[in-house]
Amino acid sequence: ISARALGLGLPLFVKPANLGSSVGISKVKTEADLAPAVELALEFDRKVVVEAGVAEAREIECAVLGNDDPEASVAGEIIPSREFYDYEAKYTPGSTQYFFPARLSPEVDARVCRDAEKAYRSLGCAGAARVDFIVAADGTPFILEVNTLPGMTGTSLVPKIAAGKGISFP
Repeated sequence: ISARALGLGLPLFVKPANLGSSVGISKVKTEADLAPAVELALEFDRKVVVEAGVAEAREIECAVLGNDDPEASVAGEIIPSREFYDYEAKYTPGSTQYFFPARLSPEVDARVCRDAEKAYRSLGCAGAARVDFIVAADGTPFILEVNTLPGMTGTSLVPKIAAGKGISFP
């Protein structure tokens, strides 16, 4: 297996298809790292997702709340202390910086929120979900995933993002 055979360049990300919290995810920078990354992901799931990396990207997340008339929150930006937003960066208090609202232009912010609502509606979500994006240096947002069971811990992002709209989670 090679990145070229997959039609992808490097870096890329390999992850289990049905797991959360960045468990089993690897950032692959060399061809030699690809097979071990796939093997690691297969320890957690029988299906593996391989995604192209986006150079100079920013990680943005947007909570969408509601049922029949869902509404996106303000977008939040994540600046992990590590190379990417892995398990340790997510669950070690103080190891990641969060910006609410995200430091995006008004145009990119509006597009992220529209895309988050569109993904939420398209998938038939209800209640609350978190839509994760990578925003390229040119402002193009790419949806990474829709988390239909987002975390609600003290370090989780839906409560933090919703707080930006004045919604608390007691």
